[in-house]
Amino acid sequence: MDKKVILYIGILLLLSGISMRILDVWNIASYFFIGFGVLCKLTYLVTMLVNNEYKPGYELLVLYSGLAIFFCGLFLKSNRLWDYAYLLICCGVLFKIIFVVLFVRKFRKNVLLKR
Repeated sequence: MDKKVILYIGILLLLSGISMRILDVWNIASYFFIGFGVLCKLTYLVTMLVNNEYKPGYELLVLYSGLAIFFCGLFLKSNRLWDYAYLLICCGVLFKIIFVVLFVRKFRKNVLLKR
C-alpha cells in the first residue's frame, strides 16, 4: 500500500472531525475522527522519519504552533469562554496548512536532489 494513502485518509478524517466539531454534529464521533486523523498523519510522518526520507526542520515549529492554537480554540469554544474562539481555530488550521505546504516543498526538494 502506498504510504500517501495513510496521509490522505488522515487528512480526510481530520477535516471530517473538525467539520463535525464546528457544526456541533455528532460530538463524540468527531473526537474519534480527529484522533484517528491525527494518528494516521503521525504514522505517515514517523514512517518518513524512519525511512530517512524526511529530515525535520523549522516547519515543525509551525506545526506545533498551529496545533497549540487550534486546540486552545477548541477548548475555548467548547467551554464557551470566548465568543471569538473560531478565530483561533481558523488560525490554527491556517498554520497547519502552511506546515503541509512547507513539508511538501521540502520533501519534493529532497526527492529531486536524490535523483
